[in-house]
Amino acid sequence: MSLRLTSFRVRIFGLSLLVVGLTLLIVAAISWTGALACEVDRLDARLCEEAHQRVVRPPQAGGLARPERDAALKLRLQSTAQLLLWLQPAAPAPAIHAARWPGGLDMNALDWRLNDF
Repeated sequence: MSLRLTSFRVRIFGLSLLVVGLTLLIVAAISWTGALACEVDRLDARLCEEAHQRVVRPPQAGGLARPERDAALKLRLQSTAQLLLWLQPAAPAPAIHAARWPGGLDMNALDWRLNDF
């Protein structure tokens, strides 16, 4: 006695289900990639705006406490500990950096070209 595995209708239903599932998976992946790119662009625009504000209005007395707090709020960070901030005034003056700034990090040695991710 041979076993009949499945009927034609069940096989068509399974194949259709597989095609629909793969299509939904691809659409979800494309949507996620687009949303991620949009969020990165939004954060980049906020960082550029923050940098522009720092150039227009250099920090007053008190160092980086207020600019760090403002940048952390605008970037929706949990705390200022997630942010490394370095301000280089336009005039020949020493740079101001966050207290958590790594000692071995040289700003002039960094590659400042735009990278496509």
